[in-house]
Amino acid sequence: MGGNHTHFHAPNNIRGLSIALIITSGIMLLEFFGGLITNSLGLLSDSGHMLSDVVSLSLSLIAIWFAKRPPSSRKTFGFYRFEILAALFNGISLFAIAGFITFEAYGRFFELPTVASGMMMLIATVGLLAIIMTDWLITMDSNAC
Repeated sequence: MGGNHTHFHAPNNIRGLSIALIITSGIMLLEFFGGLITNSLGLLSDSGHMLSDVVSLSLSLIAIWFAKRPPSSRKTFGFYRFEILAALFNGISLFAIAGFITFEAYGRFFELPTVASGMMMLIATVGLLAIIMTDWLITMDSNAC
């Protein structure tokens, strides 16, 4: 049985991750602009968190694409290390976002802003429903493998 046959068992959740990326990107923009309009640091901080989710989902899709590439003479283990670099980048971005939120929150201790709470709650509810739907999509795609 000669020949060079390579077979990968990568998770088949590209469709779910792609849909989750689209939904998360839309909600991130909604929460960002909603946070600016309503003066809500909660929405702005969640949009920052959603930004890290968008980056993570994007990097996951890129990592899956790279991991499917066959090993070469220079890359004997293939491209699986890309996933580790993606996780490192995501961790660093979360620290940067947390620093921005801390800076903004500190300033609000001294000058309390007026928040349009009704609109903020509506946007936050839409965001929550989107997160539930995305988690369900990813879970369903993972179970289908």
